[in-house]
Formats: sequence, structure tokens, C-alpha cells
Amino acid sequence: MKFKGKTIDSAIKFGLQKLDISKEQAIIKIISQEQDVLGGLFKKKAVVDITVNPDFKGNSLNKEDNVEKTEKELIDQSLDRLVEELGYYLVDILKKLDIKAYVNVEQRKKVVYYNFETQREGIIIGKHGRTLNSLQLIAQDYFDMRNKSRRRIRIVLDVSDYREKRRETLIYLAHKKAHEALVSRSRVILEPMPSFERKIVHSALARDEHVKTQSRGVEPYRSVTIVPRKLIV
Repeated sequence: MKFKGKTIDSAIKFGLQKLDISKEQAIIKIISQEQDVLGGLFKKKAVVDITVNPDFKGNSLNKEDNVEKTEKELIDQSLDRLVEELGYYLVDILKKLDIKAYVNVEQRKKVVYYNFETQREGIIIGKHGRTLNSLQLIAQDYFDMRNKSRRRIRIVLDVSDYREKRRETLIYLAHKKAHEALVSRSRVILEPMPSFERKIVHSALARDEHVKTQSRGVEPYRSVTIVPRKLIV
């Protein structure tokens, strides 16, 4: 079966883990090295082919194990292709916006991160991250429409650690607005934000004994309201 990784070594390591075998039990063939494509705008992963060596003594994989592993590997490969396809799609969008950027992909169990490296960070991010959030929504819809597996995969787009910086800003904002709500003894409504940002605000004030947070409104204008608990009936 074919496996991908940022490097040959990482692809081999990933494949051995998926097959649950040691390197001594495997027959490994290098299909392609990692490389830059589209003028370096997108990094293509290394690909290796790994199969179980039938001549190795001690292999105990039975036919049922192999069938289950094969089905899982086919799903994994389908998702890998979709992840790569989405990368090209995003690069194409950036090219149409006349933005040159490198795209690094990091794939975890339930989340795929597309990190952009560019000198035009502000254009991709937009005011309060609105452009980046819109692009992320488009990417998620693209992925979901083509994802034939039952796995729910979340797509996250980032530029120069903007997501982490934004998280810190939202936590600070949450506490600042909570203080304002207590001083004014009235509700404070924050600006509309996507669900994953609202969750950060809710979490930041979850243990605050003096205020409570609520989400109100309809997407994409849904926002967080901070309410002093003494006002809650």
C-alpha cells in the first residue's frame, strides 16, 4: 500500500505504524521524493509503497486482518488525495488574488492544518481575520462535499500563527468585556464571530462566578452576549 509523509522517513514511519509491523517485516519501495510544485507554492509529500514481507518469520497477520487494514488504508488514501486536492484548490484561489504563498499541510486525526507563508499576510487575514475565516469556510465546504468517508475532518487555515494570536486576543477581550458588564451592570454584546471563536470566549469565562455568556443571533451574525449573573432571571 502507498503511504505519504513530509519526508521519505516520515512516510515509512507512518506506513509501518498503520500496518502495525516493524521495518524488518516490511518490503519498502520509494515511489517519489518530497518536492515543491507549482513553482514552490505547494509542497508535495513523499510517497512510499509498503507491503508485508511474506517470507519474514513471525508474521501473523491473517486474511481478516489484511481485509480490515486494506479497507482502512483505502479510506486513508482517499482522504490523503482530498487533502492534497484542497491544497491545490487553495493555491489556485491565492493565485487569482495575485498572492504568492507557500502552503504547508499538517494532517492530524481529525484536523488538517493549511499554514500559509507569504509576505502579504494582511490581505489573506483581513480585518479581525474575516478574509481568512471566509477562505476557511470555503475550504471546509469544498472538503465536506468531496469527503466520501464517514470521518468528520475539520479544516483550519492559518497564517504566521494568527490563530494562536487571535485566541489570546479573544481571551483578553472576554475578560475585559466581562469587567465592563459588571461595572455597568448591563449586558455587553460582542461583535459577530464564527462558532470556533465564540467557543474561545465561552471557555474563557466558563469559570467566572460573576458573569454568564450566551450566543445569540443567526449565522453569520451570531455573537456572544456577556451577562452579569445578577441580571439573569
